[in-house]
Amino acid sequence: MDILEGLVSIGIDLETVLQRFSNNAALLERFVLKFPKDETYAALRQAVEEKDYERIEREAHTLKGTAANLGFDLLSEKAAEMVENVRKNDYADLETIFGALSEEYGKIVAVIEGNG
Repeated sequence: MDILEGLVSIGIDLETVLQRFSNNAALLERFVLKFPKDETYAALRQAVEEKDYERIEREAHTLKGTAANLGFDLLSEKAAEMVENVRKNDYADLETIFGALSEEYGKIVAVIEGNG
C-alpha cells in the first residue's frame, strides 16, 4: 500500500485533495511526505504545555490550514476548534481538544511514515 492509499484507509478524500493539486498525485505525495517534518505540531504542543495562548492560536491556525490543504479534515477541524476557543478566551477544554488533535496527527504520521 502506498502513502496515498494509506491516507484513504484513514478517511482522506483523495479525489477532492488531488483536485487541489491539479490531479498530480506525485506532487501531492511530495507535500504529504513533508508534513511530518513540519514543526508546527511540535510548536503547538509546546505552546499547550506552556499555556501560551497567543502562540496556541497562531500555531493551531497554521496547522488548520496545512491540514485542510492536504485533506486532513479531522485534524484541521480540531485545530480550528482550538483557534476558536482561544479567540473566545475559553481555555478549559484546550488540553482535551489537543489530545484529540494529537491522536489524529499520530494516525496521519504513522501512515505517512509507513507504520499505519
